[in-house]
Amino acid sequence: MSKRSQICILIASGLVFAQSVASLVLRPTFALTVLSDLTQCILLLSGALSLLPNIVATRGRTRLFWALMTLGVAFWLAYQLLWTYFEVILRRDVPTPFVGDVVLFLHIVPMMAALALQPHVEQDDRTARLGSLDFALLLIWWLYLYLFAVIPWQYAHTNETTYEHAINVLYLTEKMVFLAGLAVVWTRSKGSWRTVYAHWFGASLVYALSSYVANWGIERHTYYSGSLYDIPLVASMAWVVGVGLLALDLSPKQQPVHHSGSHGVWVARLGMITIFSLPLFAAWSVFDPTAPPSVRTFRLVVTLATMLVMGALVFIKQHLLDRELLRLLRTSQESFENLRRVQAQLVQSEKLASLGQLVGGAAHELNNPLTAMLGYADLLAETPLKDEQFGFQPA
Repeated sequence: MSKRSQICILIASGLVFAQSVASLVLRPTFALTVLSDLTQCILLLSGALSLLPNIVATRGRTRLFWALMTLGVAFWLAYQLLWTYFEVILRRDVPTPFVGDVVLFLHIVPMMAALALQPHVEQDDRTARLGSLDFALLLIWWLYLYLFAVIPWQYAHTNETTYEHAINVLYLTEKMVFLAGLAVVWTRSKGSWRTVYAHWFGASLVYALSSYVANWGIERHTYYSGSLYDIPLVASMAWVVGVGLLALDLSPKQQPVHHSGSHGVWVARLGMITIFSLPLFAAWSVFDPTAPPSVRTFRLVVTLATMLVMGALVFIKQHLLDRELLRLLRTSQESFENLRRVQAQLVQSEKLASLGQLVGGAAHELNNPLTAMLGYADLLAETPLKDEQFGFQPA
């Protein structure tokens, strides 16, 4: 690891150490709140900046992978800035429902899209394009779940208890899915990519556990900014900084695919499952007796809009598949015609070869008596003969 990377990691570790000491020593005061919020903002900003050089140093799907990961950390930073604005600038508690919660939920979505790119393996452009469309269906479905389960209790019919429960459950589910995706690509990768994925998994696992414990503390009114709950959270942020610096030093390369294409098949199947689930959510929106009318109407409108968007993506995917099938059909026809021409040329070549063998055999049969005749002729030409042997009569 370069000296610059070591210095950056040392600074990030120092911030984590300072946060730990402050959480253990200081009482819950405004000074502790400022220290904790600013430390988290600095670490997240450093994490985003540590990932940016990987975008510049790479190309293709690998560049898009790092761009999406950077976008996810940037969303995380935006959420923390909003949190800091309320606690440090306005000097009041963060409200519930909080408008920044949607930003926090969205920060994992581009990271999930990044995992779907599988930058550690070589793929042709067609496979990557179709895989991106399949995963786009899943991403839209995640956004739909947030709009369906959380937003109605924030805007259509405000209910703080139901809102907090819905967003905590949904966010926990999203983090578990992301960790599962990281585990899959981690186990399927090799070399430098395996190391990078392992560190991403470790940082994400620490963050998932710390955020779950922090939410548990918030529900029991034992959490405050700068408390012991924030120590593992700050550690996960510093770990993200290390991931970006480590990836830049390792410069992982793509590896040939050694496994089957079952991954793409399952992504496509999951995309179809998300589409088939929309009518079920629509039925739930209409027939749920516990939801207020405003919530049912909001959910039904969101479901119908999502159906239109997903239907458009399915149409685009089908159009690309039709074009690919036509291209393969034309290629097959050209290959068949080329095969017929080669077969005809082979038959003609065999005929010519047979004719050549026949001519060669006939020439050989004619050559034997001709050789004997030429030999006798040479012998007669060299032998002295008398006149009568030449057929002359004496005068």
